[in-house]
Amino acid sequence: MNIQKPTVQIPVFPSKQVSIADFGAVADGVTMNTQAINNAIDAVSAAGGGTVLIPAGYWKTASIVLKDGVELRTEAGTFVKFSGDWRDYPLIHSHFEGMPTARCLSPIYAKDASNIAITGDGIFDGAGENWRVCKKWKFTEPQWEALLKKPGVYCENTGKETLIWPSQAAAEGSKYNNRHGGMVDNLEEAEQYRVFFRPVMVNLVGCRRVYLQGITFQNSPAWCLHPRMCDDLTMDHVSMRNPWYAQNGDALDLEACRRVNIHDCIFDAGDDGICIKSGKNKPGRETERATEDVWIHDCIVYHGHGGFVVGSEMSCGVRNILVENCTFTGTDVGVRFKSCLGRGGVVENILIRNIRMDSIKEQIVQMEMGYHSAIGSEEDVEAKYPEEDIPEFRSIQMEDILCIGARSAVEISGLRCRPIRDITIKNSYFQTEKGVNCQLCENVRLENVTIAAGEEKNVFADESISGPFQWKA
Repeated sequence: MNIQKPTVQIPVFPSKQVSIADFGAVADGVTMNTQAINNAIDAVSAAGGGTVLIPAGYWKTASIVLKDGVELRTEAGTFVKFSGDWRDYPLIHSHFEGMPTARCLSPIYAKDASNIAITGDGIFDGAGENWRVCKKWKFTEPQWEALLKKPGVYCENTGKETLIWPSQAAAEGSKYNNRHGGMVDNLEEAEQYRVFFRPVMVNLVGCRRVYLQGITFQNSPAWCLHPRMCDDLTMDHVSMRNPWYAQNGDALDLEACRRVNIHDCIFDAGDDGICIKSGKNKPGRETERATEDVWIHDCIVYHGHGGFVVGSEMSCGVRNILVENCTFTGTDVGVRFKSCLGRGGVVENILIRNIRMDSIKEQIVQMEMGYHSAIGSEEDVEAKYPEEDIPEFRSIQMEDILCIGARSAVEISGLRCRPIRDITIKNSYFQTEKGVNCQLCENVRLENVTIAAGEEKNVFADESISGPFQWKA
């Protein structure tokens, strides 16, 4: 398989530079600098573009809105702390988890902007601790007791698990959101639950020629970085850090984007590390825009539900993706593809090569078509879904994968009405406890693959799996 590396345009900026201090910003960690920072951005953009400098110091602010032609540059020693007060972030019409819905305005936001950048050695902190719901099983007892002592929190026992919300309004907002199927349109009605609609930290929508370099984004309210429907995006030596217990604490969710180069980045997440998406179910498919022509290389994922993940929102399709020269250490799953009935869409032409993995908690490679679904894959249930609602995984190749330590090597589970097909894994070494489990798939090949399993040298697979692979004691 040969995936072409995309040619990605990088923005170029005029030499004009201003400092946010010139617009009245104060680095005392207390003064709210929202107006000063945005005034500087507006002025530079209106003058034809240039650089807005955030000097070294501790800067407090609410939402920063990037505009055409602006590079937001930080110095070493720059720390930007976003307000943890939900009242500083108005509700807007947005998207989350592949669906149109209300969300609070993100701490860093841009819509339909061209030639924008965030660069330098600074840190942006999203104050996520003031927004997140927390699940008891993710915390130690002392950590949980400390959470209970925070002012204003609301503890809820659902019967299945115990949660701490930032307020009772947030807990009620969850129920309100569920009643609307995750698609809330009435901002006025939703206002009373605003704290529930926690934003992604960096939300870039419909932007062109975007450059992120050197920056650390951390402690986000929800997802850390969410580029959606962007063209020509470069991420160079960016770090994304969230606590391991952070609910919906994904590092990167790349949705419906084209021509992307992500390299030398570090991901440490409470959910998925590097995640590729393209909308959810019929509402998501209406954008008619796949994620395509993406090159991810020389990156590290320290923690996350998955190192490299596609889905589960992939309803407009994912194609022409090259992932190479990466390291995943301590993630739940190494390489993960997930979807379910209702999604539709096609994931194809994916090449993943030269990946090093260590201490993977579950599967090295997992592909599943029943993600978060109780419907299973019974034929009578599948028959109720129209053709456009049935997802497809095909033409995916993995090679030169080395993993030392995992629960199982490969697990693939498709649908009776549409098996996962044309999957190749070759020139790889897996040290695991268990072997291979492939069901409802076609033309799965393991070529020159060694699986050093524990006592359970099992291959649960139908006749679709083939190729010269071997066990090693």
